[in-house]
Amino acid sequence: MIEQCACGSGQLFSSCCLQLISGERQATSPEQLMRSRFCAFKIANGSYLYETHHPDFRGNLTAEELTLSAKQSNWCKLEVVKSQLDSNSHGTVYFRAFFIKAGYLYCHTELSFFSKYEDQWMYQRGEFPGDSFTPKKLGRNEICPCDSGKKFKSCCS
Repeated sequence: MIEQCACGSGQLFSSCCLQLISGERQATSPEQLMRSRFCAFKIANGSYLYETHHPDFRGNLTAEELTLSAKQSNWCKLEVVKSQLDSNSHGTVYFRAFFIKAGYLYCHTELSFFSKYEDQWMYQRGEFPGDSFTPKKLGRNEICPCDSGKKFKSCCS
């Protein structure tokens, strides 16, 4: 399990995003929900990803597909670029999520749209601006991109 929360809050996972993922409490903002969804991708919790995806925007998506998708990559770092509350019931979060696949570092850039549904923040959809990021081959002795300070070979490899 994750000690330090992967969302970048600086808190322990158990007192941060785990409380949202476990249903102990609800997200109070689009950014908080997005951060917890990043952690759900990191631990491959497709059920939480499905449950926090607005029903009007799910299409044919299933929790099992989300779990499989999350397991295909090692999500290692989140950077929130901009978070904006547009009203009491709508907001956006622009972020970069870094993941490792087959020894390469990739960057997923997204502008996510959120809205409240039955008084809970829910992910609607994302736009992908196509920011340029060439996948980078990671050397075993490089510092891990997750910001742990450890070498890649001893961390997220």
